Amino acid sequence: KEQQVTRDVIFHKRPDVIVNVVDGTNLRRHLPLTLSLRDLGIPLVLAVNQSDRLESLGIEVLPDILEKETGWEAVLTSALKGEGMDSLLRAIERAALRRQAGHQNLAGDPVWPPETRLQDLHARSSAIARKAVRERTAGRRKTVAMALDDLLDHAVASYLALGALLWAIWKFVSWALPFAESAVRMILDPLRVQTAGLLRVVLP
Repeated sequence: KEQQVTRDVIFHKRPDVIVNVVDGTNLRRHLPLTLSLRDLGIPLVLAVNQSDRLESLGIEVLPDILEKETGWEAVLTSALKGEGMDSLLRAIERAALRRQAGHQNLAGDPVWPPETRLQDLHARSSAIARKAVRERTAGRRKTVAMALDDLLDHAVASYLALGALLWAIWKFVSWALPFAESAVRMILDPLRVQTAGLLRVVLP
């Protein structure tokens, strides 16, 4: 869905420059779209957002490695604090000049990678993230969201986690069902008695 929306916007708007905003705290999850955009032939600037959170999480993102691996200029930004906006604007200007110089052009309908390439894109994204991201174990605070992302990024672990979740739900329902039935009887039995008494009074 994300790629479909992006493709439609690019095809109809024909932008001079693409600003690809990615979450700096989880590059591995966002880089597949970046690599797909690279095939479109439009100048792109990679805005690595949430730079204000990287230090507290013990994460360091290396823009020069991202530029080398993706072919696009990368800028650290923080939309929340407004940091890196000047550098981002200058990078956009440089990308626009490259477009005007005819170094990169969009011709016809953008070509998106087939489904068979998606797995390759994810593998390539993981490889780039390993090079461009340094994690300092000392003082690093790993959030629940980050732990879940790491789990879901692992093919086998994600299926095991899904199976464990379904098993836990089944066990909870099996445990709670007798209590639910007892609660329903406690509510309905008095109503049944009262209804029967009322019917005896009303009906001859």
